[in-house]
Amino acid sequence: MTPISANQLFSFSRWRLLVAKHWIEHRRPYLLSLLAIGGLQAVWFAFLIATTDYAPLEPFMQFASHMIGLYLVGCFYASMLFAELNSKKEALPWLSLPASQFEKLLCTILYSAVLFPIAYTLVFYLVDIPMVQWSNNVIYYHPHNWPGSNVRIMPVTIYNLFTATGAPIPEKEYHLFTSLFFTIQAAFLLGSVYFPRYSFIKTVVAVLVFILAFAAIERGVIFPLLPKGWLNNFLSWTEESYQMGPPKNELRLPFHLEPLIMGLSRLAMPLFFWFVTYIRLKEKEV
Repeated sequence: MTPISANQLFSFSRWRLLVAKHWIEHRRPYLLSLLAIGGLQAVWFAFLIATTDYAPLEPFMQFASHMIGLYLVGCFYASMLFAELNSKKEALPWLSLPASQFEKLLCTILYSAVLFPIAYTLVFYLVDIPMVQWSNNVIYYHPHNWPGSNVRIMPVTIYNLFTATGAPIPEKEYHLFTSLFFTIQAAFLLGSVYFPRYSFIKTVVAVLVFILAFAAIERGVIFPLLPKGWLNNFLSWTEESYQMGPPKNELRLPFHLEPLIMGLSRLAMPLFFWFVTYIRLKEKEV
């Protein structure tokens, strides 16, 4: 077997031209899509402000709106990046481009996993910041108390993507939902190559089946192996009390191992899906 030279596998100048070609061909739908995303977010936030009296845009709601849109739009976008392979008429010109399959994969990763989250987040904050100010003006001119109390509703703050203040604990401590997005999106990118037709729907079904299988293994295999009253929390095991409060006992990995394992797992899963996608692309070479 003849080894592939480094220049055949990757050339920066060739890849740069491929990235520029992709932008020239798709810039108009990309810009229109960003405008549509911003418009939908504005309508959603306006609906919350108009129908909710109690701090409608609190940080958790901003976090949820950001994540739901990121997952839905990001996964749908990833499932469309290799749409040319679904048609023989479009697949032949795409496969005949003077670029390696590795360069084509890097181009799609750049747009889907780097540029898209940045562009989406910028659009989100362009809408979120004035909407939060509007929400605070409503609270200021029409003050309310929290239900069942005399405590005034205070102005809400803008959700900080980096500190994740107001988000659930897994996001606040590990940025779990943000990092999981790259894994899920990489799975949809693989699905766009693996499934020739209806890739988005089939990948949704495949991801749901995987989640159900994981939950079944957790409940049917791992849970019975734990002592009675103990729960598995991925990197920690707790004996829960029947009263609200901290667990009765907790078993954790060494302090330095937890962030190491979390970091490796967050990095390994997208890399695994991207690697399998590359293997599938190699099989489709002309």
